[in-house]
Formats: sequence, structure tokens, C-alpha cells
Amino acid sequence: MVIGSQSSQLLDISSEVPQEQRKVYAQALNSRENNIQYRVEHLITCDLNSKDMVTVDHCINKLKLLDAKGKIWGQDMILQLNPTAFKMVDIETKDDLEHFPIEDIQDCQAILNSCIYNSVLAITIKHRTKKNASVYLFQCEEVSADLIQTDVDNMVRGKKEEQGNHDMLRFVVHKNIKNQQ
Repeated sequence: MVIGSQSSQLLDISSEVPQEQRKVYAQALNSRENNIQYRVEHLITCDLNSKDMVTVDHCINKLKLLDAKGKIWGQDMILQLNPTAFKMVDIETKDDLEHFPIEDIQDCQAILNSCIYNSVLAITIKHRTKKNASVYLFQCEEVSADLIQTDVDNMVRGKKEEQGNHDMLRFVVHKNIKNQQ
């Protein structure tokens, strides 16, 4: 009897361990889904204006011109995105090189096989404090630019949906308060 009782206790304990491990694993997966990062090479940043630099295509043409002149010095870095921020992080020091609220991302495009850089990610950022947007161009070798674009778009869309939900909640609360007065 004692042996049977001990073995059932062991089974109970052993069944709890995998359940706890699954819980920790699921939390880690959810955390990773909300925090994405990719190793990329920053090529150039173009400030959009109303004259000669208006679109991402203009930035790609500038990249081709500068590359033809040997004036592109890429910088390896990590792109990090989470539900609130977009960061460019130095690979060696782990210092933030650039940091923006996720809402500042206006556009994200993958440009594949258009020049010597075969997998370019173009991220357009509109800083709240600046008049014009900037386009950051990255060469993506480890993971294709179109796959990174999907993650960026999903992160930005998720933030916009979350903001829309907050706005709707504020509207409903405000309306209810007004009706109660």
C-alpha cells in the first residue's frame, strides 16, 4: 500500500512539472512574439522633402548612386520591435543607436532584387518633432526583407488596433458619464 501511495504521489508531481514547463514555454513564446529582433545592415537614411527626395524609390535610386561611387558604409545592427518601440541597437555594445515610438512608423516596404542589395527593407519614420519623414534602408541577409516587413506591419497594425480599442473605450466611458449627468 505504501509503495502504491508513493508511486501515485510521484505521478502527481511528475505531471505537474511538464504542465509548469509548458506554461513557462508558452509565456516565453508570447514574449518573443511581442519582441522581435533581426540582424540587419543599415545602408543609408534619407530625409524626405518636397523637392528631389519624395518616395522610397527616390531613396533606392540614391542608394544605387552612392553605391556606384563607393560611398556606402553599412553598419551591422539589430532591429528590435516591441508593441511600444522601434529600436536600432549596436551589435557589439548593445547601445540604442536610434529609438522611436512604434506609432512613428508610417510605412514599411521590402525591395527585393532591385540592385546589388537584393533584400532591402525601407522603414519610413515620421518623428513628431520633425517636419519631414525619414526613410531608413537596411540590407537583410539572415532573414529576407519581405518576412521582416510582415513582422513590422503586424506590430504596427497591432498597436493601431490597440489604440483604436482604447479610443473606443474612452468614447464609451465618456458617453456613459455624460448620460449619467
